[in-house]
Amino acid sequence: MNCNVCGAEIPAGAANCPVCGAPVAMGQAQNFAQNTVNAAQGYAQNAAQGFNQNPYAGDAAPAGGNPYASEASQAYDPYAASGIAGSVPPAPEKKSKTGLIIGIVAAVVVVVGVILCFVFGVFGGKGGTDGKYYLDSMSAMGMSFDADTLALVGYDPNTCYIDVNGSKAKFCMGDDDSEEMDISFSGSTVTLSAGGQSISGTYDSSAKTISIDYAGAGMTFKKK
Repeated sequence: MNCNVCGAEIPAGAANCPVCGAPVAMGQAQNFAQNTVNAAQGYAQNAAQGFNQNPYAGDAAPAGGNPYASEASQAYDPYAASGIAGSVPPAPEKKSKTGLIIGIVAAVVVVVGVILCFVFGVFGGKGGTDGKYYLDSMSAMGMSFDADTLALVGYDPNTCYIDVNGSKAKFCMGDDDSEEMDISFSGSTVTLSAGGQSISGTYDSSAKTISIDYAGAGMTFKKK
């Protein structure tokens, strides 16, 4: 072993250097300290040269330094496990209101149609009440006669009629018995007037009949 102070060879078992007299224990301590310094300097030098910068220097580093490079790199999708990757649950489809609107419009059309039929059918109006109403039946003295029976006693249904044209009417009870009259309809009431006199009766829009009392007899005229 050599002295760490002067470098002289120290015999085995000697406590001091035979040349400089330095204790062998102090030399060991200095040697340990020097070795520690040398190790630190060597590590620093290696670090400066880039040693140990890459933890994968001994092996082939994964591409891009990505430890997951062996697996397919994909964007995280929270729905991937449920089979709907790349999408979110679709929003509930809004119900169309088209059917409701069509139903409302159809109902309005029906109501309007009913009103028009009521106005032109029940209350009359030109075109609704116009036409010839032929004698259909008669009652007098507690007896009733239909058109066929009247024909047997001389009342020809073809010559007994009320011909309505707007607010005017021709009242005929035979070829030689006719009179021009005014006529008006108000709901189920019909009025014929001429020369300051008037005859009131009833009008049935569904049966298309005019019923009046004339010369002590009840007469019903039916539109044909």
